[in-house]
Amino acid sequence: MKVTIITVVLNGERDIEKTIKSVISQDYSNVEYIIIDGGSTDRTIDIIKKYEDKVDFWCSEKDQGIYDAMNKGIDKATGDLVNFMNAGDVYKDPFALSHLLEDICAVDYGLIFANFISSGITKSNFNKEEVYSKNKINSFFCHQSTLFNRRLLGSQAIKYDIKYKIKSDRDLVARLLYQKNVKFIVVDMVFCIYNSNGVSSIDIVKKEMENIEVSKNISWICFIKTACYSIGVMFIFIIITKVLRKNWQTSKCFLKSFFHKLL
Repeated sequence: MKVTIITVVLNGERDIEKTIKSVISQDYSNVEYIIIDGGSTDRTIDIIKKYEDKVDFWCSEKDQGIYDAMNKGIDKATGDLVNFMNAGDVYKDPFALSHLLEDICAVDYGLIFANFISSGITKSNFNKEEVYSKNKINSFFCHQSTLFNRRLLGSQAIKYDIKYKIKSDRDLVARLLYQKNVKFIVVDMVFCIYNSNGVSSIDIVKKEMENIEVSKNISWICFIKTACYSIGVMFIFIIITKVLRKNWQTSKCFLKSFFHKLL
């Protein structure tokens, strides 16, 4: 089966090259590689041009955010399967794709989940209990360790909703699993190393607000649990932020002393 790998990037001169190298080093033979740049003003374009002969399609233009860029990549994809490996993310090793696909009949599944490494810790993308349960609060979805069956689902079915700026990936999988009942498989292997400093780590309040909104597509129980959890997280975050801003010097001295004792 042909696999389309899509990388989206904006001003990623520090990260893009390692991602490109990871993609082009895969030993899986039938790969299409697409890079969507959001109009970078640093050295990103120069780095992409350096590997231009290894890239099937790339463009650099303004977009409406990361998920709009990912949708552009989907529009250009011609592969049976689609995988996103964005700037800063890498495959575990050059055999990741071939190992993932060698023991399964990928054509039968709309979604293929695998494990990933984040901050040095191996994590499961979706374990079977989480997928079958609609009542989990914050089941983590990592699109880097997920393959979408474009041939089976169609390009339009795997489009991201750009009204969400952080949690559109979770929204997409919730729609596919719980509204369309897409057939899936969970493969117990580490597939990639995920860059935990991406967009989802930036705005905690916005992230939790979108979590609440997306949970409506899963179940009312999940919605209520997520709302309680997310409101608690936002409340604690806002209180801590205000305390630190108001008493920054005192807080700084306390944190310095705390970590000095800890270390």
